[in-house]
Amino acid sequence: MLLAAIALTGCASSTYVQSPDANPDDAIVYLIRQSAQPYLWHVLVFLDEQKVASIANRSYVAFHYAAGEHALHAEWAPLAGMVAADGSMSLEAAGSHYFVITARVGCASCEDWPSTMDITEVSQAEGERILRALGE
Repeated sequence: MLLAAIALTGCASSTYVQSPDANPDDAIVYLIRQSAQPYLWHVLVFLDEQKVASIANRSYVAFHYAAGEHALHAEWAPLAGMVAADGSMSLEAAGSHYFVITARVGCASCEDWPSTMDITEVSQAEGERILRALGE
Protein backbone atom coordinates (compact mmCIF):
# COMPACT_ATOMS: atom_id res chain seq x y z
CA MET A 1 0.00 0.00 0.00
CA LEU A 2 2.84 2.39 0.83
CA LEU A 3 4.45 1.75 -2.57
CA ALA A 4 1.20 2.64 -4.31
CA ALA A 5 1.00 5.93 -2.39
CA ILE A 6 4.60 6.78 -3.29
CA ALA A 7 4.00 5.93 -6.95
CA LEU A 8 0.91 8.14 -7.10
CA THR A 9 2.55 11.13 -5.43
CA GLY A 10 5.51 10.88 -7.80
CA CYS A 11 3.24 11.69 -10.74
CA ALA A 12 2.16 15.17 -9.63
CA SER A 13 3.58 18.36 -11.08
CA SER A 14 4.72 21.16 -8.79
CA THR A 15 5.70 24.77 -8.96
CA TYR A 16 8.37 26.26 -6.72
CA VAL A 17 7.40 29.89 -7.31
CA GLN A 18 6.07 31.58 -4.21
CA SER A 19 3.68 34.36 -5.24
CA PRO A 20 0.99 34.77 -2.58
CA ASP A 21 0.76 38.51 -3.29
CA ALA A 22 1.16 38.50 -7.05
CA ASN A 23 1.95 41.87 -8.55
CA PRO A 24 -0.78 42.91 -11.05
CA ASP A 25 2.03 43.59 -13.55
CA ASP A 26 3.30 40.00 -13.32
CA ALA A 27 2.77 37.66 -16.24
CA ILE A 28 0.95 34.36 -15.83
CA VAL A 29 3.10 31.51 -17.12
CA TYR A 30 1.69 28.12 -18.15
CA LEU A 31 4.25 25.33 -18.65
CA ILE A 32 2.50 22.44 -20.40
CA ARG A 33 3.92 18.96 -20.90
CA GLN A 34 1.36 17.51 -23.27
CA SER A 35 3.26 14.34 -24.07
CA ALA A 36 7.04 14.26 -23.86
CA GLN A 37 9.35 11.27 -23.67
CA PRO A 38 10.66 9.84 -21.40
CA TYR A 39 7.19 9.58 -19.90
CA LEU A 40 8.12 8.45 -16.37
CA TRP A 41 10.56 11.29 -15.60
CA HIS A 42 9.65 14.83 -14.53
CA VAL A 43 11.02 17.80 -16.48
CA LEU A 44 12.71 20.36 -14.24
CA VAL A 45 12.29 23.97 -15.43
CA PHE A 46 14.39 26.95 -14.35
CA LEU A 47 13.94 30.69 -14.97
CA ASP A 48 16.95 32.89 -14.26
CA GLU A 49 18.66 29.85 -12.68
CA GLN A 50 15.81 29.45 -10.14
CA LYS A 51 13.89 26.15 -10.22
CA VAL A 52 10.27 27.09 -10.94
CA ALA A 53 8.63 23.75 -11.77
CA SER A 54 8.79 19.97 -11.90
CA ILE A 55 6.36 18.75 -14.54
CA ALA A 56 4.99 15.23 -14.97
CA ASN A 57 3.91 13.94 -18.36
CA ARG A 58 0.42 15.02 -19.50
CA SER A 59 0.21 17.83 -16.94
CA TYR A 60 1.02 21.50 -16.45
CA VAL A 61 1.82 24.18 -13.90
CA ALA A 62 0.77 27.83 -13.82
CA PHE A 63 2.33 30.66 -11.80
CA HIS A 64 2.87 34.42 -11.71
CA TYR A 65 6.32 35.71 -12.71
CA ALA A 66 7.83 39.16 -13.19
CA ALA A 67 7.47 40.63 -16.67
CA GLY A 68 10.61 41.01 -18.79
CA GLU A 69 13.31 38.85 -20.39
CA HIS A 70 14.26 35.68 -18.54
CA ALA A 71 16.82 32.93 -19.11
CA LEU A 72 15.06 29.57 -19.57
CA HIS A 73 16.52 26.12 -18.89
CA ALA A 74 14.82 22.72 -18.77
CA GLU A 75 16.39 19.39 -17.91
CA TRP A 76 15.62 15.83 -16.93
CA ALA A 77 16.77 14.07 -13.79
CA PRO A 78 20.39 12.91 -14.25
CA LEU A 79 19.37 9.23 -14.42
CA ALA A 80 17.14 9.91 -17.44
CA GLY A 81 20.22 10.48 -19.59
CA MET A 82 18.41 13.02 -21.79
CA VAL A 83 19.35 16.33 -23.37
CA ALA A 84 18.48 19.72 -21.87
CA ALA A 85 16.95 22.81 -23.49
CA ASP A 86 18.14 26.40 -23.09
CA GLY A 87 16.64 29.63 -24.34
CA SER A 88 14.87 32.73 -23.16
CA MET A 89 11.33 33.90 -22.65
CA SER A 90 9.92 37.37 -22.93
CA LEU A 91 6.98 37.93 -20.58
CA GLU A 92 4.61 40.87 -21.05
CA ALA A 93 3.21 42.61 -17.99
CA ALA A 94 -0.25 41.30 -17.05
CA GLY A 95 -0.11 38.86 -19.99
CA SER A 96 -0.73 35.12 -20.13
CA HIS A 97 1.99 33.00 -21.77
CA TYR A 98 1.64 29.33 -22.74
CA PHE A 99 4.76 27.20 -23.29
CA VAL A 100 4.61 23.60 -24.51
CA ILE A 101 7.43 21.20 -23.67
CA THR A 102 8.09 18.44 -26.19
CA ALA A 103 10.81 15.79 -26.15
CA ARG A 104 11.78 12.64 -27.96
CA VAL A 105 14.08 9.83 -26.88
CA GLY A 106 16.57 9.05 -29.61
CA CYS A 107 19.48 6.72 -29.96
CA ALA A 108 22.68 7.71 -28.13
CA SER A 109 24.92 6.24 -30.85
CA CYS A 110 22.81 7.34 -33.86
CA GLU A 111 23.56 10.71 -35.47
CA ASP A 112 20.34 10.72 -37.51
CA TRP A 113 18.06 10.01 -34.51
CA PRO A 114 19.12 12.26 -31.60
CA SER A 115 17.25 12.87 -28.37
CA THR A 116 15.57 16.29 -28.39
CA MET A 117 13.75 18.68 -26.06
CA ASP A 118 12.01 21.89 -27.10
CA ILE A 119 9.99 24.55 -25.30
CA THR A 120 7.75 26.52 -27.64
CA GLU A 121 5.40 29.40 -26.88
CA VAL A 122 1.94 28.89 -28.37
CA SER A 123 -1.03 31.21 -28.69
CA GLN A 124 -3.50 31.55 -25.83
CA ALA A 125 -6.16 29.77 -27.90
CA GLU A 126 -3.81 26.84 -28.60
CA GLY A 127 -2.62 26.71 -24.98
CA GLU A 128 -6.18 26.62 -23.66
CA ARG A 129 -7.12 23.93 -26.21
CA ILE A 130 -4.22 21.75 -24.99
CA LEU A 131 -5.15 22.33 -21.35
CA ARG A 132 -8.76 21.27 -22.04
CA ALA A 133 -7.51 18.12 -23.79
CA LEU A 134 -5.31 17.26 -20.79
CA GLY A 135 -8.37 17.49 -18.54
CA GLU A 136 -10.37 14.98 -20.58
